[in-house]
Amino acid sequence: MMPAVPIVQPGVEDVDPRVEPPFGEAPELKVCGAHETYTLQCCLGAGSFGRVFMCWAETARCQVAIKMIPGHSQYNRIASNEIRILSHISKNVELAAKAHLPSLREAFRTPCNSCFVFDLLGKNLHEVHRENNFRPFALRHVRVIAQQLLLALSQLKEWGIIHADLKPENILLANDSTKNFHVQLIDFGSSSFSAEVKFVRDPYIQSRYYRAPEILLGAPFSEKVDMWSLGCVLAELLLCWPLYPGSNEYDQMIH
Repeated sequence: MMPAVPIVQPGVEDVDPRVEPPFGEAPELKVCGAHETYTLQCCLGAGSFGRVFMCWAETARCQVAIKMIPGHSQYNRIASNEIRILSHISKNVELAAKAHLPSLREAFRTPCNSCFVFDLLGKNLHEVHRENNFRPFALRHVRVIAQQLLLALSQLKEWGIIHADLKPENILLANDSTKNFHVQLIDFGSSSFSAEVKFVRDPYIQSRYYRAPEILLGAPFSEKVDMWSLGCVLAELLLCWPLYPGSNEYDQMIH
């Protein structure tokens, strides 16, 4: 399904970005897209730029995930950039699915938030690791995860997209089964088109443990920074500890 034209629905209940609902609490609010009404059921998680809610799509009769980025002026550029990246990916739904990348079901704007609607997925790899008491992943599982993420990065490179935030929290199981580890790479809030970047313009790009040397040094960078992050993630799944656990950028370089 192609993304809807961003719209505002006046008079519809909305999530106040200033209020942080506890994880698991059901706010019982509704937001409206172009052709669907969503009832918020619970908060699944929060990141640097927004929150993700599990919602019920009333027409489609299914659960979905909605990422909400506050409508403050300082977040408008982030939301606009993410919709641009996701819209490009969603033009190629079949390729995206084969490459373990998300397809945007719909995008719209409410008075308080920019909203991005996705299929509901399972746990992220950090949660799986934590539930397993941070024991090493089986090598056969790491190999499967690596193959899928390499397909994702290969397709992103073909489209000229740098993910720029590859980490365990952004790699989700397609469902909660850990038998085959079918994963999907999510969260394109820090992404960019490689033709448009030559150096770090934002204060935040790539989570520290997975940050490539060229990002730490403020040097020109390309999609190769995602390969660095992938290597760090795969090592962490086997070693049960970040490969470069720096407490700040200087400490990161020492490691």
